Amino acid sequence: MAGALGRFGWSEIAAVRLREQRVRNTSQRFIELVLHDPDAYLARAPKLVRSTASMNARLGFGPASMATNTLTVPPEAVLDAMRRHCPDLAVQR
Repeated sequence: MAGALGRFGWSEIAAVRLREQRVRNTSQRFIELVLHDPDAYLARAPKLVRSTASMNARLGFGPASMATNTLTVPPEAVLDAMRRHCPDLAVQR
């Protein structure tokens, strides 16, 4: 997979989960990729990901998360597509 989160292989993903974070009067949903070795990922991740990793950790998120409001399809459709591509992928809701 490649994109704003950088590049990583399917074998690096331990699980995927749909998360929600409340901020003031709104909530934001995220798709979080739970990685087997987050430190190895961060060593090669884009600068923006590295700079936000500690903030994400304080909120209880791993370094590889994407806000669902940036998607053109529902997050469930993304999770379904990921499961079709990688049937053994653990999806936590």
